[in-house]
Amino acid sequence: MQMLKLAHIVNPVIVTDSSDLFVAQPITFATMKTAQNYAQSQGIEVKLYSAQFPEYYAIIPPFFIRTPDLDRSTLDIKNFKIKRKLPLIGDILDRLYKLSEADYFIYINVDIAVLPNFYSLLLN
Repeated sequence: MQMLKLAHIVNPVIVTDSSDLFVAQPITFATMKTAQNYAQSQGIEVKLYSAQFPEYYAIIPPFFIRTPDLDRSTLDIKNFKIKRKLPLIGDILDRLYKLSEADYFIYINVDIAVLPNFYSLLLN
């Protein structure tokens, strides 16, 4: 029987220590790795990907596969009152689609920690 393949992508960001993401993001990364290892023991292949702007390389753990850098953001689309360089979800998912041959794609924000059995639960 062929192993089921999942591709999970996040958009890492470097933030100041006053941001909730400063604490949450490393936890998310660690829980994704734990869940990846658990999935492997259940016969599920999970590859972890990042879609990032080049200035965020330093925050990406080595167990993530970096997709080609994001090259546009919300700043290119519209003039908002609060100017933040946010990625476009379509650009994130397009990068995953082009790199992965997984059966299923997963996207979460970097403040969402996952349970060890996250990937196996998705398949039930």
